[in-house]
Amino acid sequence: MLSFLIQVLLELTFGCTLFFNVFVSKKVNTTLTIVSLLAFLVLNIIIHRYKRPNKRNIGETMFVVGGLSIILIGLFYLIGFKTGFSISYSSIFKKYITATTWLKVFGIVILSEILRYVIVSIDNRSKIKNFIIQAIMVINFVLIDITIATKTYDLGSFNQFYEFFALMVIQSLAKNVLLNYISKRNGFKPTILYRVIIDLYFYFLPLTPKLNIFIEAVILLVFPYIVYLMLKGINDIQKVGPAKTRTKENGIVSAVIAIVFAILVALVSREFEYCMIAIGSGSMTGTINKGDAIIYKKYNPEIDELNEGDILVFKMNNMTIVHRIIKVYSMDGKKVYQTKGDANESPDNWIVTQEQCVGVVKSRVLLIAWPSVLLNEWF
Repeated sequence: MLSFLIQVLLELTFGCTLFFNVFVSKKVNTTLTIVSLLAFLVLNIIIHRYKRPNKRNIGETMFVVGGLSIILIGLFYLIGFKTGFSISYSSIFKKYITATTWLKVFGIVILSEILRYVIVSIDNRSKIKNFIIQAIMVINFVLIDITIATKTYDLGSFNQFYEFFALMVIQSLAKNVLLNYISKRNGFKPTILYRVIIDLYFYFLPLTPKLNIFIEAVILLVFPYIVYLMLKGINDIQKVGPAKTRTKENGIVSAVIAIVFAILVALVSREFEYCMIAIGSGSMTGTINKGDAIIYKKYNPEIDELNEGDILVFKMNNMTIVHRIIKVYSMDGKKVYQTKGDANESPDNWIVTQEQCVGVVKSRVLLIAWPSVLLNEWF
């Protein structure tokens, strides 16, 4: 019990140092992170001793982790041919990040993965104690990820908070849970390979793809699960009977979940013909309620004709509004539209032009957007 309490105290102290470095200090200090990592690693090796990693299936693990990671980065660059590219942070091609900083970041990755392996190798003979130790360290590893991130966030802005939470915190949690699993299974070499490819690729390449924030966040959230399934399949491949049947059923369920995720990503990203947005007001209550989401088809003025009764998605004063068309006019040879919220007593005090039209509502999804609406109202 005493060793467990000491370990928790050490991890919390380490976490407080990282928290101070990330959120309290005016400038994130990579040197402080390296020193803290090194001191914490040495203490853990002294207390728990270093155990050699299990080399069983290490070749297959390295192949799966490296192969899938390279495929993912390749997918990002394929998307980049549609969305465009930006200059990389690479210290090799551009001097946005110095070679010293690059070496510090690389050192942080190496030290943190060795530390991860030492931590997951601790056996307190209690699942609850092991879970607490690893859970605290997962949070610490998220703070380390924030430390080496190339972008800072203003958490007072909803958009910045959303981007920070979705793109940084959530995907970092998913990644670090996977890396804990890999490290416990095969040591730190596969996890270092994973992080060098996924986390540091932009240090090696002159250009990086401009990705939709939501698409990138969801892909990075789902990707660790895909890697986990592939690695788990290595162990399950020789199973027979009911165990093999359950593995096959799990694979089918996972495929269905992946398809649903892909559809949601495609809709919410607004990169394709059909899109999804949240409804944050009650102006259409009865038809579309606050907290619902709507799926709309993008408007193409060359082929689409808007009619009275259509529920229109349009831009007005930098806001996206969803109201019904109640009358169609002709002005200067172009059609314009009078709109009204179904729950409003009077029509809108503006005219919507074709240039302001975004799309036409095709479907409604009940209540799914409440989390997004609440977060937006808090900010």
